[in-house]
Parts: sequence; C-alpha cells; structure tokens
Amino acid sequence: RDGTEWHAHARGVTLEWAMYTLDIGVTDDSVTYRGTTYTDGENANVTVAVNGEDVDPTQYVLQEGDSVRIVVAEN
Repeated sequence: RDGTEWHAHARGVTLEWAMYTLDIGVTDDSVTYRGTTYTDGENANVTVAVNGEDVDPTQYVLQEGDSVRIVVAEN
C-alpha cells in the first residue's frame, strides 16, 4: 500500500528476492531500477540495510518486523 509494510506468504524470502518481485535488482553494492544500475563508489552511494545494519541482500532472509532501508544517492 504505502510502502511501510511488506507482506509475504512464504518463509525464507531473501531481501534480494523480495526486491526482484518489485522489479528492483539489489546486491550488496548496487541497485538496478528502471534499467539503470547504480553501483556504490562508481556512479552512486548505495546503502542496503536492515534494522540499521548493512546486509548482503542475497543472503539476508527477511524476518517479521524488519525495517529495510535501500538508499541510492547519485554522485
């Protein structure tokens, strides 16, 4: 709805997969959105964090109550 809650019907969903379902590619140092890839240290500053801690979205399994923050700041 307003982007404040994520609802899943499956267990073991990684952050990478969750973002993929929204057509957003995410790795530990890049975000791909609408055909453009933003890479940390190259063309942007990329932050991928859960509950205030940097995570590898390919490995991090979402938990109930998680606060996900993905930020891209173009250089």
